[in-house]
Amino acid sequence: MEEKRDRSGILYIYDRVLKKGAHLNRWVKVLVAPNLEVMEDDCFYKCPELERAITPKLKKIGRDCFDECPKLKELISSYLKLDGIVLFGSLIIDLKNKEILNTGTLESGLVRALSNEIKNDNELKIEQKEGCQVLKSGDYEILKEENGVITGICLPTTKVLPSHSLYENDTVNELILLQAEKIDHNAVYKAFALKKVMANKVREVRFSNFSKCPNLELVEAKNLFSIEQGCFSDNEKLVLSPYDNLESVAGNCFCRLPATKVLSLKSAVAIGEGSVQHNKNMHAVLLPELIEFERGIFFASNIQYLYAPKVI
Repeated sequence: MEEKRDRSGILYIYDRVLKKGAHLNRWVKVLVAPNLEVMEDDCFYKCPELERAITPKLKKIGRDCFDECPKLKELISSYLKLDGIVLFGSLIIDLKNKEILNTGTLESGLVRALSNEIKNDNELKIEQKEGCQVLKSGDYEILKEENGVITGICLPTTKVLPSHSLYENDTVNELILLQAEKIDHNAVYKAFALKKVMANKVREVRFSNFSKCPNLELVEAKNLFSIEQGCFSDNEKLVLSPYDNLESVAGNCFCRLPATKVLSLKSAVAIGEGSVQHNKNMHAVLLPELIEFERGIFFASNIQYLYAPKVI
């Protein structure tokens, strides 16, 4: 392998081909590869400081190259751009063949879902909008990018949002699910930048979703039917929508929500232990009359108004 590295973090590579897994977990800020034509799978994987890649002769990028390179914002390669391959946020996308070539900083299950969305018969293109650019598949804006990072995701046909999709993600602030009926476990957990979720066909949410998201303000899910352990807890800015189709609430949901004043669960049948606790600013919980629930769900809360519940 012909290469040279200087003290500022620039790596010069003079090879024509990089073999699979080359430069795994390497400390490098800028890649300059004037002769490089082929990168096999997994090259420059987990390079946390990589910001730019200059590869003017590159003809082929293998799968998962530049994965988990959170600072990569510029891929300079005139050949690739002419051939329809672009860097969109942290994703390398082949517009011509409708294919995402890596996972970038997104979780692999989420990228698979995005890949399935763009493989339909719709035209795939990038459009510039006010202060951002969007990746469109037909009429849908699948991805939104601002300042080199992906800030918005729309999944028009996906039925299940995969587990860990936005786990500890720190760029996406809007998630739109048009046809999803289920959100798998930890799919939206510790999503630090997330502000808004639209998911009106979702009926089932598995454990720990919409929890510990410090900037989350809205989760619109009008048809929500059941939620598992720990959902919707520990969110300083979240103002809960009415979830009046929700029947099953597991334990430790809706805890520590200082911005929510009213919780409406008018169809609830079962509420698990410890839910709705530690809510000193919440003054009303709207429940069906004669609902049965376990003790302790209002621990350290200041609820002033309820429908008449039967406590067992």
